[in-house]
Amino acid sequence: MAIGVADPVIGLAPMQALHAHIRNCPPPLEMAQAGHFVQEWGDEVAHAALASFR
Repeated sequence: MAIGVADPVIGLAPMQALHAHIRNCPPPLEMAQAGHFVQEWGDEVAHAALASFR
């Protein structure tokens, strides 16, 4: 789960609450510079995902 900390629409707290309800979800990737559209930071998300699978 990737969270855009700078998201002006949803925000960090609701995303952290959502994370708490997803069973077996690893710790989220909190991206300070990302906003609502985390997919715009896809390169960084992809690298973090690949690193978590190693």
